[in-house]
Amino acid sequence: MNRVKLTGCWLVLAATVVVAGGCGRSVPNVSNPIAIGTNEYDQVFDATVDVLRDKRYVVDRKDRRFGVVTTEPRIAASVFEPWYDDNSTGHQVAEASLNHERRTIRVEIQPVKAADDSGAITDRYQLFVQVDMDRRHNPPQTLNSAALGRMSIQQSRRINRPLLTERGIEKVEWSPIGRDELLEQRLVEEILHRAVGFVAKPVEPTPEPATPEPSPGSDTPADQPAAPAKS
Repeated sequence: MNRVKLTGCWLVLAATVVVAGGCGRSVPNVSNPIAIGTNEYDQVFDATVDVLRDKRYVVDRKDRRFGVVTTEPRIAASVFEPWYDDNSTGHQVAEASLNHERRTIRVEIQPVKAADDSGAITDRYQLFVQVDMDRRHNPPQTLNSAALGRMSIQQSRRINRPLLTERGIEKVEWSPIGRDELLEQRLVEEILHRAVGFVAKPVEPTPEPATPEPSPGSDTPADQPAAPAKS
């Protein structure tokens, strides 16, 4: 009976993930890092803190002097949490629903040398957003094959805590799986929009090359040369 219920839950989850796969959020075409003016430092710093808090991240470091804002890790939203907007694609929704994932955000506003419109090198700042993603692994996956071979299935599901402590294994283990560049771009655009009214330009679709059409009454395909005339 329990197996039937579990199978039903997985079927419901799979169907919901398929529906979510067709949904996605618009990702702006912005640079990361991106240059900002020296007079925009305070506005961008304050906007960074406000945007992260609006997205329900807990800000654990807010260093205006060094231009650094970081957050505590937050669990990625599953398909059952549509009120969170950290996922940008349906694939991310599916991954977060089938796995335990989390994001940690770090924003830096650092001085750089940049060229202005006339080509002169001036002192400016740049905004950089980094979103790191981790995935949680259960303790049995961190044990070697010899340790698992001595356990039954039930024992592997409820690992003996002293055994984990003996091997220096925590209750859960988080492993990095990369950066979320889509959320990084969205955060850059939202921070600059709130700070200075920046609006990212839409991505222009690449035009497809036109295919020449054959002349009326000709059976020769357009991509093949015409046969030479007989003398």
